[in-house]
Amino acid sequence: MPLYYDKNIKGYSEGWIKVIKNSIATIAPHYTMKRQLDDYYDKFYNKEAARFKKLSADDNRMAKDIALWKETVAERWDAIRVVSKENTMPAEGPISGVPYTLTFVVDEQGLDDAIGLELVTIKMNKDGEERIGAIRPFEVIKKEGNLYTFQCKFLSAHAGSFKAAVRMFPKNENLPHRQDFAYVKWLEY
Repeated sequence: MPLYYDKNIKGYSEGWIKVIKNSIATIAPHYTMKRQLDDYYDKFYNKEAARFKKLSADDNRMAKDIALWKETVAERWDAIRVVSKENTMPAEGPISGVPYTLTFVVDEQGLDDAIGLELVTIKMNKDGEERIGAIRPFEVIKKEGNLYTFQCKFLSAHAGSFKAAVRMFPKNENLPHRQDFAYVKWLEY
């Protein structure tokens, strides 16, 4: 700040101009169109080209498998149900610094491990806006037929007011990302 306001008789700071020119000289080469194109190729185009090859191989086998999987999940999604749940967290009072466990038994309706669960905590910031505090995945600890037992063990290290919910989502290792099939169901715990 002092350098910026150290203006000469002509009304500008010679030291500040030197800093800006040096910044442009040292930083600008890193922000060229070539660098941008290299980023696009590395981060997007090459990955998508490799994915296309996988999807289209063997008469589009993987693409057909994903489409069939999505149809099956969509048909059974509303029938998926929580059979039982267990929560060691108290309904009221402090939860910071104490380990807790959430356990859900879910009837996946024959989808064969196509469901994931995660605990999502939401915290209020100083302005009263909600923001995601943490996302903790559940682990499958048991499977009996269509019944999958999911468990999440966690320790809240932060004090304050939180909201929390359990989010259920379809999972498939062949999806490029979760938003490719954005079904979600919120579960009470």
